Amino acid sequence: MMSSLTFYREQAEMQEVAANATSLPQVRDRCLRAASAWTELADRAQKTEEARKVKAEGTAADEASAREYEHATSRADLPTAIRSDLPPERSLILM
Repeated sequence: MMSSLTFYREQAEMQEVAANATSLPQVRDRCLRAASAWTELADRAQKTEEARKVKAEGTAADEASAREYEHATSRADLPTAIRSDLPPERSLILM
């Protein structure tokens, strides 16, 4: 399946070729307007695609940060006798 961006770019190129091939001024103007419209659609599609990538990267980074935070806070909540990240002399619980 062809992406929208590729399709829009191809349509703009086809309209520019048609504009250059015709000798009729009204047809040339129509083709150039169409090429401009297709180019604008392609630019919008590209911006949308880039924004989606940035959002996806941000979401992945946010999820990773949340997992790191949860891991860090869950280990801090454990009693010292259970925590394996402390040296043995500090992991004793005195009651």
